[in-house]
Amino acid sequence: MTYSAFNKALLLNLIKDLINKIIYGGTRSFSPAERKLLLAVVGELTSTEGDLLEKQINAICLVQRQNKGRLTMAYYRKSVSIEKFPYQEYAHCLAKVTYKCYGKRMKVSIVLHEGGLQSIEGNVPKALSEIEEILSVQIHPSGFKSAIDALDQEEHGTNAW
Repeated sequence: MTYSAFNKALLLNLIKDLINKIIYGGTRSFSPAERKLLLAVVGELTSTEGDLLEKQINAICLVQRQNKGRLTMAYYRKSVSIEKFPYQEYAHCLAKVTYKCYGKRMKVSIVLHEGGLQSIEGNVPKALSEIEEILSVQIHPSGFKSAIDALDQEEHGTNAW
């Protein structure tokens, strides 16, 4: 890549970041803390599912923290076709991650929507320093209830969908 092409690529990435921040209120990728949680899940999945999750993570073009510290949503370009997990329900909990934050046990759920990674729900760390250590990763836990409905009810009361 020439110096000129490198500068153009750098400028294009800066413009994309600015658009994501101003128009969509997000970033192009997960924060270091969110990424650490996701990589802990990748490490516990079978190699096939771990590779699939990594591909999905890398295909994401927009990450929004709609309720900072409780809900992170990820989106793909409509023009990009991603390989999906076989779990096609609206919300399937791929994993629950328990980590230590300032001496307390915190939990987050890594959630698939129709087979694609789309949300991190629960006690989502805002900074990498909040994750003292990953305590456990539970793959495909049962009894999962999405946090989205509860957050919607909190924010919109009787006007919630």
